[in-house]
Amino acid sequence: KHPREKGTKLAGQSIESAVNAMNRALLASGVKFLRICAVDSSSQVRTKALTLTGRSAASALKGVGMVECIMGMPFFADQMVPDSGLSPVGLLNLQPDLDTLQLMPYTPTHARVFGYLVEEDGLVS
Repeated sequence: KHPREKGTKLAGQSIESAVNAMNRALLASGVKFLRICAVDSSSQVRTKALTLTGRSAASALKGVGMVECIMGMPFFADQMVPDSGLSPVGLLNLQPDLDTLQLMPYTPTHARVFGYLVEEDGLVS
């Protein structure tokens, strides 16, 4: 299965040294923040930002938490869609897809990646 396919477990790859090198290169070029993005069901880009300073590659690869219900919120209201099956207490982990890394030309201290939404059991959502 493709790693982005629903129900696929992300393999624990031994890429930590490459990520450490990438982190050092980003910091050397003045990047301080990494934005991890995902597109929700209403086609809005949802973003979380991580600071790169003082962060290990392992923690950056783990990503950040994102409340599950954010994926069921319409663009016109700050509420969940009724009968969406989503819960306001569920948590997804937004893990970076390093193949999508881009420097932000209009904000030189930021870089952006898109991410995988991973459920608690390790399955890509």
